[in-house]
Amino acid sequence: MARSWFSNDGVRLCGLEIETSGMIMMFLSALLFSAMGIFVKKAAEMGIPAFQLVFMRAGWQGCFVLPALIMFKVPRWFGEGELRPWIIGRGILGGIGFCSYFLTIALLPIGDAICLCSLYPVVTVVIARIVLKEAMTVLKTLAIVLCAAGAVLVAQPTFIFGHKDDEDVNDHPYRWIGYFTALAGSFLGGVLFVVMRRAKQAHVLQLLWSWVVGSVCLSLILANTVTHMVKPSTEAWGYIIGMCVTGMVGHFMMNYSGRLVPAGPSSLLRSSDVVFAYIWEFTIFGEAVNLVTITGVVMILVGIVLVAVNKMNQNRLRHMRSSAEFKHIATEELDIEEELELEDKVNDSAGDVKPSEKLSKMKMPSRIALATVGEILGDESE
Repeated sequence: MARSWFSNDGVRLCGLEIETSGMIMMFLSALLFSAMGIFVKKAAEMGIPAFQLVFMRAGWQGCFVLPALIMFKVPRWFGEGELRPWIIGRGILGGIGFCSYFLTIALLPIGDAICLCSLYPVVTVVIARIVLKEAMTVLKTLAIVLCAAGAVLVAQPTFIFGHKDDEDVNDHPYRWIGYFTALAGSFLGGVLFVVMRRAKQAHVLQLLWSWVVGSVCLSLILANTVTHMVKPSTEAWGYIIGMCVTGMVGHFMMNYSGRLVPAGPSSLLRSSDVVFAYIWEFTIFGEAVNLVTITGVVMILVGIVLVAVNKMNQNRLRHMRSSAEFKHIATEELDIEEELELEDKVNDSAGDVKPSEKLSKMKMPSRIALATVGEILGDESE
């Protein structure tokens, strides 16, 4: 049976493994989110408040998610049972995180914003280790260090490298709030990936709807209290539409793949938006390439490769352990069969119940035990 994008089963891209397909989609979501950041920055420069942009962005996505919920007859839009708190928590954290992200881009120079908003992989891996019991390998630790350091070198924040001579500095009086929201958003982003992993059995539309409700409610309140809404110009509407389209597709990919990929690797792949953001800056704004930037790009790419290598090693170890368990159980059954065949010959003349008939009743539980072992091994490798 063909799998649907809106089902709980994973979709394979080009015949790849489900988790590998999820990693590819997470990587593509980073590309789209970086493009959304450019549109957000452009719209904010034209006077559109950050909270109003969040409201328009979430409202746009809600116009597509709501019909999809009805069309695909998704029950319990906020989940049920043990999943409900995680789905609702995803909406609350997602709304706060998006407001923080948009406000950071509006208040800070783009380099500072990208750098500080890319620190969440460190938080994710630590929380995933505590909550999800994911292993903290040497490769994963090295990847975190490389991605964090590479993000700093690529973004070249002014509070470390100082202002460039040709840089148009945005001396916003509330810039300090931007630094606070960036750090807070990074922490929430790390927690969010762990929450999404906990809610991996939830329907992808339930996760998207939870985010829509949380973001719309929070941004609508902030947009009419902290700031005030304005009427966008024709040019601003172009940036807003670009923000909504790229953000919606990227958001769907992030929610869908976030249920399939372990929390640590998924957040590290998402941090590659730093590289994409620099590419947009270079191609759109003509920013000059320097050695520091190239070094940062290489460090982030190496970190992403290390994540892939770590995943390959985990899969190889899982298959080796599963194969070893299978051979061990199969060998034990074969030895028992040989012994009972000898007993059959002795007891055949007496008319007793043959031990081999007892064995046939034992085989099914042993195979069930083997399947259970496979599930345990799979859980440990996540």
